[in-house]
Amino acid sequence: MLRNPLFSNNVVLQKHAYDILPTFIQQGMYCFALFIYLLPVEENNTPLFSITTMPPTRPADYYLCYLDGCVFIDFNKNQAKQIQLIRISFDGFGCCNVENAAPMEPDDAKAFKAMMKAQILDQSLLLTIVKKTIAANKDLLWEDALTRYGLL
Repeated sequence: MLRNPLFSNNVVLQKHAYDILPTFIQQGMYCFALFIYLLPVEENNTPLFSITTMPPTRPADYYLCYLDGCVFIDFNKNQAKQIQLIRISFDGFGCCNVENAAPMEPDDAKAFKAMMKAQILDQSLLLTIVKKTIAANKDLLWEDALTRYGLL
C-alpha cells in the first residue's frame, strides 16, 4: 500500500486493477501501455464515500461521490418520503438515469438520512446501504460498470 499526501492519514492508495491496452502499432510491433488504477481506501479497505453537490442541471436531494470522483450516485425522496436511486454516473461508462427504482428499505433510509443530515458518513454502513439499493435495482443499471467499481 502507498500513502498519498492528498488524503488524510487513515487513507492509503491500493492497487485496484490493471489493464494492458495496445496503444499503437509501429513496424509490425505492438506497444502496450500498462494502466494501474490506484483507488483511495481506508486502511481497513473500506471504499470512501463523500457528500458532494451538483449543478442545477443535475437535480437530486442527495449526492454521493464514491472512489474520489470515479462514481457519482444521486438519490431523491419520492412522494411517500422514501429514498430512491435516480442516477449513477461512472468514469469510463457515462451517466445512467434510473426510472421507477425500488426505494431503500425503511431502516436503511433512516440511517442514510441521518448520515446525510449530520454530514458524517459511516463508510461501512453506507457501502452496505448503497450496495443493497443497487442490488434491488440491478436490472435498471449497467452491470459491467457496477462490477468494475465494486458495487455489486
